Amino acid sequence: MNSNKSSTTKGDSGHGPGAFEASNPVDIYRSHISELLAPIAQKPAKDIYDRLAWTQTFDKGDLGLAVPSLRVPPKEATAKAAEWSANFPSSDLVEKPV
Repeated sequence: MNSNKSSTTKGDSGHGPGAFEASNPVDIYRSHISELLAPIAQKPAKDIYDRLAWTQTFDKGDLGLAVPSLRVPPKEATAKAAEWSANFPSSDLVEKPV
């Protein structure tokens, strides 16, 4: 067995079942986004990761996050989404959310 070879199975990424970063490139982006957003949203990265989902159409981007799914009251969701987007750090891997 080659000890230098990266092998990701369920739970190895720290994001729980369904995170297959070695075989699913989108999971790399989901992990990266959730790690960047966690301190801004003051939510665990795993919770964000679990809720980042494919959009229905690509004109809406590749991944979407329903802010109320993070237990943000609906009345505050729009303001929180705008705040989180404005404070999202620059990244070489992903563009700033819109």
